[in-house]
Amino acid sequence: MALEDSVFDFPPNWSGGVVDRYEYLTDILVARDGSEQRRALRSKPRHSMVYSVALSGEIARNFEYRMWSMQGDSVFMPHWVYRHKTTNEVSPGQTITLSLDRKPSFWIKPGKQLLVKDRNNLIEVCMVQDVSGNDVSLQSPVQKDFEGKVAVFPLLSSSLSNSMGTTRKTSNVLESSITASTFVDGSEPVLYSGSADMMVDGKEALIRKVNWRAAPSIEMIWEKQFVDSSIGVQAFETTGDIASRVRQGTITAKSRDEVEWWLSFYQRQMGRQGEFIAPTWQRDIALQEPSGGTHNFESPGVELARFLMFNPVYKYLFLIKKDGTKVFFPIQAVVADTSGDRTIIETLGWTEEYQPNESIFYCLAANCRLASDTLTIQWLTNSVAEIPLAVTTVRDQQ
Repeated sequence: MALEDSVFDFPPNWSGGVVDRYEYLTDILVARDGSEQRRALRSKPRHSMVYSVALSGEIARNFEYRMWSMQGDSVFMPHWVYRHKTTNEVSPGQTITLSLDRKPSFWIKPGKQLLVKDRNNLIEVCMVQDVSGNDVSLQSPVQKDFEGKVAVFPLLSSSLSNSMGTTRKTSNVLESSITASTFVDGSEPVLYSGSADMMVDGKEALIRKVNWRAAPSIEMIWEKQFVDSSIGVQAFETTGDIASRVRQGTITAKSRDEVEWWLSFYQRQMGRQGEFIAPTWQRDIALQEPSGGTHNFESPGVELARFLMFNPVYKYLFLIKKDGTKVFFPIQAVVADTSGDRTIIETLGWTEEYQPNESIFYCLAANCRLASDTLTIQWLTNSVAEIPLAVTTVRDQQ
């Protein structure tokens, strides 16, 4: 059987986009004081892809014919999002280098297969020898007689889901939801392109914001263990001395490069294993001009002092200065001045000519980890995606 017979050549209709799902696995042990010990159990995440097809006529019939055998076997699944075009025409028996119109996807690397496809749906599976810039060298020349320039897709060795159904819109048109899981091989993990935007005290600071199209949510969680025999008195005890706060929002990534940055962040954290510093991005503190003393950071009232005093989670103030510079100030001490009805925050010195309360924006920043080992990328087009992201506060282990 030719390799092309194993290609699942049924592209998405994009009505519901394409979903990329990556999943690490983390073992978490929680102590009685709420501190965590976390251990990553996977060196690289599992990957799956979900999308819908709408097919008619001969293609719909071929889909049902081929599913008879393909569903129970491994398939080559093109990653339809990462479509590339060649800038050179392809000649059978001669072309051994494909010059692409953009940087090759991280899925395209030596030793992996890719799909070459022309406008007439003629396809060929090729093996990658090397990648240099936008050029992809093949292990052997292209053999098929393609018409003009061609499209190039990464091929993922995959398994289709155990159960797949179709819906007949008419006797000639069908729709189906496709789920394919990528096989994990023994190769080294893919290193996604991207690095930390900022480091604070040896930890990455996540300073990229969620969008507000879908309102971000906050869930406050305090683990309680109830003792209840259902007929007598009740009792309970809590784990730890602080609540966890899970913040969830949506990121809109407007390019493949931006999506890859979020993948690199996810990889650096290895799912729930890592820790980072993150601003709350909400107006959760009020600063005022200091009323005497040598400090620069002062807030009206004493409730903030009661919240921050001995708090092992909210350890920083985050400010955006007038020139747009983002900066974190470690909270070194907090004083509740009841006589002056103010909270005094001791931190690093302020060097600007204006007071901190005149900054563009300021909020608290917390020690966090990802709330889930799973990262879901909802591709709306082949270059724009939405990424739901949830982070939870955790006790600072330092």
